[in-house]
Amino acid sequence: MLAATRQIKDTLNLSEFHHYRYAAHILNLAIEAALNSSIIPDCVKKLRIFISTIRNSPKQMDKLKEFF
Repeated sequence: MLAATRQIKDTLNLSEFHHYRYAAHILNLAIEAALNSSIIPDCVKKLRIFISTIRNSPKQMDKLKEFF
């Protein structure tokens, strides 16, 4: 993985390529923390649970596809 990253960095001449990976990781941590706090309303949390349930169940996904 590191060799591939180094090769991309050298090929594209990106001197700050590694900063993008860390920025994405930090953004992911911030969003995860916000979702687990009281900042996000309960309706958004319930919607996330609903979407997760649909995605993890082929039967539920088929029912949703039939509906739309």
